[in-house]
Amino acid sequence: MTSDKQMLLEHLNKVFQQMTDRCAENRNVQQQDTGSCQQARLRIIRNTTAGVKFAAQIPGFSVLHPEDKAFLCRNVTFMSTLLMAGHKLYGPEETNFQHFWSWNVSARNPFYPFRQQLMEVGKKVHTANMDVYEVAVLAAVLFMASDFSDLAYPEAIEEGRRKLIAALKSYELTKVLNVKSRLSELFALVPEIRHLGMWHQELMKQTRINVQIQEVSQIFDTVHFRES
Repeated sequence: MTSDKQMLLEHLNKVFQQMTDRCAENRNVQQQDTGSCQQARLRIIRNTTAGVKFAAQIPGFSVLHPEDKAFLCRNVTFMSTLLMAGHKLYGPEETNFQHFWSWNVSARNPFYPFRQQLMEVGKKVHTANMDVYEVAVLAAVLFMASDFSDLAYPEAIEEGRRKLIAALKSYELTKVLNVKSRLSELFALVPEIRHLGMWHQELMKQTRINVQIQEVSQIFDTVHFRES
């Protein structure tokens, strides 16, 4: 593996861990009612902030068109957070997440089918047994999605995406015998994660959780999209 690809992997691992740390909850929060609307609201804001800050540090993201950066952050942040949660917070014995959509909902609740599918995808992410580099690169690849119809310059996004995938492929060549099989296993997670991300976006438009639109908008407006 070339030194530039190794540096890319180390950088993504670092900023992905920072995102994970930003999503973490302290003991005082954990002892509160995790099913309350207020707690859900705070989690949405905290996780969104963490995801946007992660995106800002993905190599190549800062040079994208401003409208494309805003669009990707608004539409992909939950997907990246879901990947993190499946990797870090999913408990196979409990078949549930810790501090991430962990509250119970009745079968009559409109969130019920979404939550059931969320648990299934969380299990698949956990079962993939990704190491720190694999999950960090996959989270970045989710952000660098060039196939949305509303993008201004998808070619620039695709260029960054290709570099991420090339680094991941080089890394897999150093650790597994069947690189094609491993990459297929990892990228098979992407369509289901993206489906849930778009589903989540629609649910948030209908939710009674009192997250003011301007609160979330301020997250995107105040984050400076610069690579560190």
